[in-house]
Amino acid sequence: MRRTAGLTIIEMLVVVVIIGVISYSAVPVAEISFVRLKEGELQQSLQNIRSAISRWRRDCEMAAIRQIGQGATFKIPDYFLYPPSIASLTQAQPFIIYDDAGNATATFYPRPYLDKIDLDPFVGSPMWFQWYASGTIEVSTYSTGIVTPGAGIGVYDVSPHSDPVIRRGFVTALDGTSYADW
Repeated sequence: MRRTAGLTIIEMLVVVVIIGVISYSAVPVAEISFVRLKEGELQQSLQNIRSAISRWRRDCEMAAIRQIGQGATFKIPDYFLYPPSIASLTQAQPFIIYDDAGNATATFYPRPYLDKIDLDPFVGSPMWFQWYASGTIEVSTYSTGIVTPGAGIGVYDVSPHSDPVIRRGFVTALDGTSYADW
């Protein structure tokens, strides 16, 4: 008997199994690459917002110094120099600066520090916890332009939302830390 050129069914099955094993082993590598990419985007979003908060605070303090003088600024609590919410970072509306007695001392005319509030890449929308400089334990949430009320004054930091449902299960980073702690 003479054998014709070509592959037998057994040879074909072996090739298909080998390709399947290689493909199956590539899936975890692709998932890790995807999560690393999203983590980099999350870090960049947090850095952009935190940098804008820092610039707001610096410019607000300089406006107070220009209007009432360096010596009088010690009466202004630090939390009155931070933005009321991260939504304020995209607006150019006058901001009243109060002293420790609750009296208006100066007016700050901010520029828009951000074009838009960056997205949390794992959530797919700009959803952030806002932490207040006034020392309140309570935080508020910024989500697509809506701010849930908080008891604090002056947002000094933001962090990703911690609810695993909202975060689509992405609550722990590849290095083992919680995204909410970033």
